[in-house]
Amino acid sequence: MHIRELAMTTFFRRSRGPVGAGASALGFLAAAFVSASASATVTEPPIPPATTGINVPQPVPAAEISVATSRGFTSMDVTLPGLFTSRGETIDYMKDAQTTPGTFSPQCGFTGQLVLHGGSCRVGLGWYNAVPGSTTPPPQNQIYMLVPPTFPKCPMPPMAVDPTMACCDDNDFCPLATYDTTQMPQHRWSMPAFTADNIRSDTRYKGGQIGFVLMGVGSPDGQCNMQNKYSELQLNQLSPSGKPWVGSVIYQSTAQPSSYYLCFEDVSTVATSWQGNPGTPSDGDFNDFVFYVSGITCKGGGVPCDTMMQGVCANGVTQCSAGENISCRPIVSPSAEVCDGLDNDCDGVVDQGAQCPGEQVCDKGKCVGKCGTGEFMCPPGLACDTDSYCKDPSCMGITCPTGQICIGGQCQGGCDGVTCPKGQACVSGSCVDLCGGTTCSNGQVCQMGVCVAPCECSQCATGQTCSPTTHLCVDSGCDKMACSPPATVCVNGTCQDGCKDVKCPAGQACMAGQCVQVAPTSTGGFSGVLRDAGASGSGGGFILPIGTGGHPGGTDAGSGTPGANAGPGKISACACDSSGSGFGPAWLATALAGGMAMFLRRRRRQ
Repeated sequence: MHIRELAMTTFFRRSRGPVGAGASALGFLAAAFVSASASATVTEPPIPPATTGINVPQPVPAAEISVATSRGFTSMDVTLPGLFTSRGETIDYMKDAQTTPGTFSPQCGFTGQLVLHGGSCRVGLGWYNAVPGSTTPPPQNQIYMLVPPTFPKCPMPPMAVDPTMACCDDNDFCPLATYDTTQMPQHRWSMPAFTADNIRSDTRYKGGQIGFVLMGVGSPDGQCNMQNKYSELQLNQLSPSGKPWVGSVIYQSTAQPSSYYLCFEDVSTVATSWQGNPGTPSDGDFNDFVFYVSGITCKGGGVPCDTMMQGVCANGVTQCSAGENISCRPIVSPSAEVCDGLDNDCDGVVDQGAQCPGEQVCDKGKCVGKCGTGEFMCPPGLACDTDSYCKDPSCMGITCPTGQICIGGQCQGGCDGVTCPKGQACVSGSCVDLCGGTTCSNGQVCQMGVCVAPCECSQCATGQTCSPTTHLCVDSGCDKMACSPPATVCVNGTCQDGCKDVKCPAGQACMAGQCVQVAPTSTGGFSGVLRDAGASGSGGGFILPIGTGGHPGGTDAGSGTPGANAGPGKISACACDSSGSGFGPAWLATALAGGMAMFLRRRRRQ
């Protein structure tokens, strides 16, 4: 990267203590390099006569750190570790570095933002339509600017900096990781994200993957205008070994999986060396231009998936892992159990050990009085067990393994051989709508319990089309059909009975497109279907599955108005929340809607 001598001499004298700060930072970064180099994942091809390349990114040199500290910033503010820490990322700048994926699928909300400029070149970021398998860079007139190369100086006080205005007080080293200079109000900046709006409606977009390029060619900077650097590794200049020099280092955000950091060196490579010309060699720290690009995903990413874990950890979304490897990552991490009808610690047991006040017990996600006392009597067909829960008498004293439930005195897999109605999934012996009671924000839609981009911002699979009403991918022809779900649903462009081909869990039957519990009659108890309208707010009434017992909610359990299509809302990604106001009664109502606690109570309830 280039450092202008003028900047070095001018700001060095204004530093609080540049020598000590620079030396300390250099020692820290050198130690970090030694400890992390063994696990680095990106290596430059060797520069002859060497036979092995070096790992990148390299530590930031002391000269760059001195520029930052001379302006009152910390030694970390010009480094990748400092940037990631300041943005709440859990990224190791060495071992998490990748050169893939080099291309991405753009979605709605496609934006680019310069978040770190550790040099003096002025170069923009552009995007282009990627051609699969191509080793030829796109023509310059087919590269489209996303982030411009230059920014005006920020308005002088007393004018406040407009947060929508991109500006930098300094021509170099702006912005840095944090604005924590001791020399305020000097060295200000404002760097909002630049948007391409809905790129999928952009006539320049061809419908496939896109790549990114540091637009050196034609830039307004006379010292950095010779070469483009590409996110696709194979498009960069070839080394003597026949392998390309590394054009960019890529990190997937851990805070927002649909966002990536694209890190570039500004010095042009030459045929014999990635360091460029000897007079102005590249240092390989890849902090010269760091762009944060949002609204993109790798090929195959961003799709709801089953993590094969239990409880709230079951819902996941496909993400790139170690470059282009697709993995299913849980949306929610395990946490301590609370009385909410969910398996918070992901051990397969709902509300196990959840605390309730006084003498109450946790039942179906709600703290209630113990059965057999006062008004809390068990309904016909169920009996009060010694643990103060109402149960099927044949299941009293029986403890089932994780993932099984007790029905009629027998432990069985609650979802074995089950085919749920369309749009539902079997969870611990009950067919549930994973999106029931869940509201997604930022224009996203819920699909199998996960908030994802609407189909207008992604591609539907073969045989499917984008529904303009639900904004979900549906079977071709179903976007034009008006069925009456759940009683009738659209399959392959035709409305059919919602119970066709449905195999409900044990003890349940399909009625009007829903699996409902047939109440026990052999013990002289209920006949027909048990229902519970105990949801508050917009949660609504629901069919209550009966497992090994617990208090059936009364029809007056909720103070709000029951809504339609209530169901168990699993925790979703992408800033989703339950209908209603946050994690209060609405979330509880969503949890209650599943009745899942009655199916997963083992050890202490079966």
